[in-house]
Amino acid sequence: QDLTSPDREAMRPQISADGSTVIFVSPSSNLMPNVPLGADEIYAAVHLEVTPEELTVPGRGGQATFSITAQQHTRWWPNWDWNQYWFGVTGMPVGTGNGTVTFAAFEANPNPQPRSITVTFNDAQSNTFTQEAGLSLTSVSPTSGPMTGGTSVTLRGTGFEPDTAVIFD
Repeated sequence: QDLTSPDREAMRPQISADGSTVIFVSPSSNLMPNVPLGADEIYAAVHLEVTPEELTVPGRGGQATFSITAQQHTRWWPNWDWNQYWFGVTGMPVGTGNGTVTFAAFEANPNPQPRSITVTFNDAQSNTFTQEAGLSLTSVSPTSGPMTGGTSVTLRGTGFEPDTAVIFD
């Protein structure tokens, strides 16, 4: 074992796919003075859970938070496709023990269908962040009416929200 970087394995521990076991090796010289450099100890944590399984924000954008439950010394970090320009983290994306991490859709969804991204914690547990469909108008009925007004108009599409307002000129 290469002891030139004593914390290299402890910084990114191996975590089982179900999040039930975290194993890493760290030279015991990090813990107590006067221990020979070659003496290693193995540590194991028994819990890593990220909730909820899926977060959803409106089509206009917004942010939402995952909660992490872990042993007090278990380091966690999220990974995602950094090429997704619309999505990112709003604070510190790493932690140890229990904590939270907040992600955001930084812009309105330009698509008439939802878009999602997978966030994987510690290369073991995958969670989903979804942005609802963007505003899209697919039909207007009727297509015309009298100049005096008074005609009910139906708009169909996606991404409408309770505070959406329509003004006819």
